[in-house]
Amino acid sequence: MNPHRVTFLNELTGTATGQFDSASGREYGEKFPGGVGPVAKVLVVEDNEDSREILARQLVHLGYEVTEVGSGSEALAQVARERPDMIVLDIMMPGEDGRDVARKIRKDPKTKDIPILAATVFFQREDIQSCLNAGCNDVLTKPFQLQELKDKLEQILKPAKKTP
Repeated sequence: MNPHRVTFLNELTGTATGQFDSASGREYGEKFPGGVGPVAKVLVVEDNEDSREILARQLVHLGYEVTEVGSGSEALAQVARERPDMIVLDIMMPGEDGRDVARKIRKDPKTKDIPILAATVFFQREDIQSCLNAGCNDVLTKPFQLQELKDKLEQILKPAKKTP
Protein backbone atom coordinates (compact mmCIF):
# COMPACT_ATOMS: atom_id res chain seq x y z
CA MET A 1 0.00 0.00 0.00
CA ASN A 2 1.22 3.48 -0.82
CA PRO A 3 2.68 5.13 2.34
CA HIS A 4 0.76 8.35 1.65
CA ARG A 5 -2.44 6.35 1.43
CA VAL A 6 -1.66 4.59 4.73
CA THR A 7 -1.16 7.97 6.42
CA PHE A 8 -4.44 9.22 4.95
CA LEU A 9 -6.25 6.10 6.16
CA ASN A 10 -4.65 6.53 9.61
CA GLU A 11 -6.16 9.99 9.87
CA LEU A 12 -9.58 8.76 8.75
CA THR A 13 -9.79 5.61 10.85
CA GLY A 14 -7.83 6.66 13.92
CA THR A 15 -5.50 3.68 13.76
CA ALA A 16 -2.04 3.84 15.25
CA THR A 17 -0.33 1.75 12.59
CA GLY A 18 -2.42 2.01 9.45
CA GLN A 19 -1.79 -1.68 8.78
CA PHE A 20 -4.76 -3.85 7.98
CA ASP A 21 -5.49 -7.52 8.38
CA SER A 22 -6.61 -8.46 4.88
CA ALA A 23 -8.47 -11.54 6.10
CA SER A 24 -10.80 -9.68 8.46
CA GLY A 25 -10.55 -6.16 7.01
CA ARG A 26 -9.82 -4.86 10.51
CA GLU A 27 -6.95 -2.57 11.45
CA TYR A 28 -4.06 -3.66 13.61
CA GLY A 29 -3.11 -1.41 16.48
CA GLU A 30 -4.94 1.15 18.57
CA LYS A 31 -8.61 1.73 17.86
CA PHE A 32 -10.47 5.00 17.68
CA PRO A 33 -12.06 5.69 21.11
CA GLY A 34 -15.44 4.00 21.22
CA GLY A 35 -14.54 2.09 18.05
CA VAL A 36 -16.89 -0.82 18.56
CA GLY A 37 -20.37 -0.25 17.26
CA PRO A 38 -23.36 -2.57 17.12
CA VAL A 39 -23.01 -5.55 14.83
CA ALA A 40 -25.15 -4.49 11.92
CA LYS A 41 -24.89 -5.17 8.19
CA VAL A 42 -24.24 -1.99 6.22
CA LEU A 43 -24.33 -1.76 2.44
CA VAL A 44 -21.95 0.90 1.09
CA VAL A 45 -22.94 2.27 -2.33
CA GLU A 46 -20.18 4.49 -3.76
CA ASP A 47 -18.94 4.69 -7.34
CA ASN A 48 -15.48 6.02 -6.43
CA GLU A 49 -13.37 2.99 -5.51
CA ASP A 50 -11.02 4.87 -3.14
CA SER A 51 -13.90 6.58 -1.33
CA ARG A 52 -15.76 3.27 -1.11
CA GLU A 53 -12.73 1.51 0.38
CA ILE A 54 -12.12 4.27 2.93
CA LEU A 55 -15.77 4.35 3.99
CA ALA A 56 -15.90 0.56 4.25
CA ARG A 57 -12.79 0.52 6.44
CA GLN A 58 -14.25 3.23 8.66
CA LEU A 59 -17.40 1.17 9.11
CA VAL A 60 -15.47 -2.04 9.82
CA HIS A 61 -13.43 -0.07 12.34
CA LEU A 62 -16.66 0.99 14.05
CA GLY A 63 -17.71 -2.66 14.29
CA TYR A 64 -20.11 -2.98 11.37
CA GLU A 65 -20.26 -5.81 8.84
CA VAL A 66 -19.84 -4.20 5.41
CA THR A 67 -20.79 -5.09 1.84
CA GLU A 68 -19.61 -2.75 -0.92
CA VAL A 69 -21.03 -2.03 -4.37
CA GLY A 70 -20.11 0.58 -6.96
CA SER A 71 -23.38 1.54 -8.63
CA GLY A 72 -27.07 2.02 -8.12
CA SER A 73 -28.00 -1.07 -10.13
CA GLU A 74 -25.55 -3.17 -8.10
CA ALA A 75 -27.09 -1.76 -4.92
CA LEU A 76 -30.60 -2.76 -5.94
CA ALA A 77 -29.43 -6.26 -6.88
CA GLN A 78 -27.53 -6.64 -3.59
CA VAL A 79 -30.50 -5.47 -1.52
CA ALA A 80 -32.67 -8.06 -3.31
CA ARG A 81 -30.11 -10.81 -2.52
CA GLU A 82 -29.38 -9.92 1.08
CA ARG A 83 -31.21 -7.33 3.12
CA PRO A 84 -28.81 -4.98 4.95
CA ASP A 85 -29.62 -3.32 8.26
CA MET A 86 -28.68 0.02 6.72
CA ILE A 87 -27.46 1.58 3.48
CA VAL A 88 -24.88 4.36 3.13
CA LEU A 89 -25.67 5.74 -0.31
CA ASP A 90 -23.59 8.08 -2.45
CA ILE A 91 -25.85 10.54 -4.24
CA MET A 92 -23.79 11.51 -7.30
CA MET A 93 -23.21 8.37 -9.35
CA PRO A 94 -23.28 7.70 -13.08
CA GLY A 95 -26.46 6.07 -14.33
CA GLU A 96 -28.94 5.84 -11.49
CA ASP A 97 -28.03 8.42 -8.88
CA GLY A 98 -28.56 7.84 -5.18
CA ARG A 99 -31.93 9.58 -5.11
CA ASP A 100 -33.24 7.21 -7.82
CA VAL A 101 -31.95 4.23 -5.86
CA ALA A 102 -33.55 5.48 -2.63
CA ARG A 103 -36.92 5.95 -4.38
CA LYS A 104 -36.82 2.38 -5.75
CA ILE A 105 -35.91 0.96 -2.35
CA ARG A 106 -38.81 2.86 -0.76
CA LYS A 107 -41.30 1.61 -3.39
CA ASP A 108 -40.55 -2.06 -2.70
CA PRO A 109 -42.58 -3.40 0.27
CA LYS A 110 -39.70 -5.79 1.15
CA THR A 111 -37.11 -2.98 1.43
CA LYS A 112 -39.10 0.15 2.17
CA ASP A 113 -38.07 0.30 5.83
CA ILE A 114 -34.29 -0.12 5.40
CA PRO A 115 -32.61 3.00 6.82
CA ILE A 116 -30.69 5.01 4.21
CA LEU A 117 -27.94 7.51 5.00
CA ALA A 118 -27.17 9.70 1.99
CA ALA A 119 -23.53 10.71 1.55
CA THR A 120 -23.07 13.75 -0.67
CA VAL A 121 -20.79 16.68 -1.43
CA PHE A 122 -23.85 18.88 -1.82
CA PHE A 123 -24.70 20.93 1.24
CA GLN A 124 -27.33 23.44 0.13
CA ARG A 125 -30.69 23.18 1.89
CA GLU A 126 -32.48 22.20 -1.34
CA ASP A 127 -29.91 19.44 -2.05
CA ILE A 128 -30.35 17.95 1.40
CA GLN A 129 -34.13 18.23 1.13
CA SER A 130 -34.08 16.42 -2.24
CA CYS A 131 -32.28 13.49 -0.56
CA LEU A 132 -34.84 13.41 2.24
CA ASN A 133 -37.71 13.68 -0.25
CA ALA A 134 -36.27 10.70 -2.16
CA GLY A 135 -36.54 8.60 1.00
CA CYS A 136 -33.19 8.97 2.73
CA ASN A 137 -33.43 9.05 6.53
CA ASP A 138 -30.56 11.50 6.94
CA VAL A 139 -27.73 13.16 5.02
CA LEU A 140 -24.01 13.15 5.71
CA THR A 141 -22.09 15.87 3.88
CA LYS A 142 -18.67 14.92 2.45
CA PRO A 143 -16.01 15.25 3.61
CA PHE A 144 -16.97 14.10 7.08
CA GLN A 145 -15.23 13.12 10.28
CA LEU A 146 -15.35 9.58 11.64
CA GLN A 147 -17.27 10.79 14.70
CA GLU A 148 -19.95 12.36 12.45
CA LEU A 149 -20.38 9.06 10.62
CA LYS A 150 -20.57 7.15 13.92
CA ASP A 151 -23.14 9.55 15.37
CA LYS A 152 -25.39 9.43 12.27
CA LEU A 153 -25.28 5.63 12.12
CA GLU A 154 -26.09 5.24 15.80
CA GLN A 155 -28.95 7.73 15.55
CA ILE A 156 -30.50 6.05 12.51
CA LEU A 157 -30.07 2.51 13.83
CA LYS A 158 -31.26 3.36 17.34
CA PRO A 159 -34.51 1.53 18.01
CA ALA A 160 -37.48 3.85 18.12
CA LYS A 161 -38.77 4.39 21.65
CA LYS A 162 -42.39 3.45 21.99
CA THR A 163 -44.62 5.83 23.84
CA PRO A 164 -47.16 4.34 26.26
